Amino acid sequence: MNGRLLSIDITRIVGLLLVLLQHTQGTNLLPSWVHNISINYLPYIFYIDYGRIGVWLFIFASGASLGLNHSEFSGLSDVKDFYKKRILRIYPSYWVGLLLSLLVFNWVIPSLTLVDIARWFSGFQQFFATSSIEVTKINITYWFIGVVVSLYFLYPLLLYAINKHPYLSIMSFFAISLASRCVMYWIFPMYGSGWDWFPPCRFFNFALGIFLVKKGLFPKATSTPAIAFLSVMSFYIYLVHFPIMCATNYPNIGIVFFVVLTILFAFLLYGFDRSVQNLFSRRTNMLRRHSDNIESQT
Repeated sequence: MNGRLLSIDITRIVGLLLVLLQHTQGTNLLPSWVHNISINYLPYIFYIDYGRIGVWLFIFASGASLGLNHSEFSGLSDVKDFYKKRILRIYPSYWVGLLLSLLVFNWVIPSLTLVDIARWFSGFQQFFATSSIEVTKINITYWFIGVVVSLYFLYPLLLYAINKHPYLSIMSFFAISLASRCVMYWIFPMYGSGWDWFPPCRFFNFALGIFLVKKGLFPKATSTPAIAFLSVMSFYIYLVHFPIMCATNYPNIGIVFFVVLTILFAFLLYGFDRSVQNLFSRRTNMLRRHSDNIESQT
């Protein structure tokens, strides 16, 4: 937790809170006077609500965090190591969240095909969907996984462009994102909210975080341990909150159960993920020592 930036952690926490607020709209967990923020005179492609602001902040914070901690790649081995760490960071926890969703929404299991299961476990289910039902079948919030994994995969290229031509790159990413949103909205509406999940639509959002960090345009204050931990927990809370929200969707006491169970399951998922990361780290170190021993013997 040491050395984390307060600005990035606060951005991630605020993003999570806005996403939670959006998802509880229309449920029995919140009073009826809580309404969405919206700009109704804009086309739906530019519609603003709590959740979209939250996702924007989440992706921006991800780009900034990567720009701060993975600012250089000396070769393909560094890129491969980066991909391995990102995949291990996302997928084990995501799969547990997916199983929790199937447990809560168990009535969808008979309708799932092997293709459905493969798509959902890959996190790219929305890339193949031609109806909203295919995207929302198990967990409506998990479209975010495919987006963030795609951006992680493209990160070395985006970083290279920003390092070489920062201002030209960030303007180009803005133009690409704007054009992509228009294309997905007017030409490919059958993909359902493609302007939210199609990766090029998020290039500017993600790259802006990288750009600001590389240019040093951010507050330098470091996080407190509590803020840093809440920021780390935000990913696990995101993964488990939706099925728990649906299972506790009743007035008054429901919000208490939602908060308590979400925190509990997020802690359990956090512990599971730490175990996976530690196991992978020990295995990596063991293989490295074994390789070093062989080289010393030869």
